[in-house]
Amino acid sequence: MDEEGSLLTDEQLRRLGASKDIRDKLSNVDLQKILKELDSAQDPEKALDQAMEQMPILREFAEKAIETVAGPRTPE
Repeated sequence: MDEEGSLLTDEQLRRLGASKDIRDKLSNVDLQKILKELDSAQDPEKALDQAMEQMPILREFAEKAIETVAGPRTPE
């Protein structure tokens, strides 16, 4: 039930997998616990919104993941 455009490309997935920052963050036991809870939540979207407000570690991970998926910025 993915919305159109919400799937990552192979290149974006490769960037995530190759990112040392992402791997380092995912080694954090607290972040792992949060992600597992979100994955099993009855209302994942609501749970994610609440967790993003209350848990800086999740917000930092999400920001880094978005930055990584976006790829390198080109100078204007």
